[in-house]
Amino acid sequence: MGGEAENEAGRWELVSQEGTTYRLKLTSRTKAGDEKTQTGTAVFSDDDNVTLTIEGEKSMPPMILKRQK
Repeated sequence: MGGEAENEAGRWELVSQEGTTYRLKLTSRTKAGDEKTQTGTAVFSDDDNVTLTIEGEKSMPPMILKRQK
């Protein structure tokens, strides 16, 4: 976030797929320990890179996720 690497544990569930675009249901824990569920769109540019856009988070730019090797 903000150009810095960040790790967060959670779960995801595939809702639908069209080509390299996937709609996901994302579930994670907030810092307060509450469960948070969001919907996002993931677009894969290749096997190691995905752009994730969280719906309803207008102030949050799309995240670019890179596979750790």
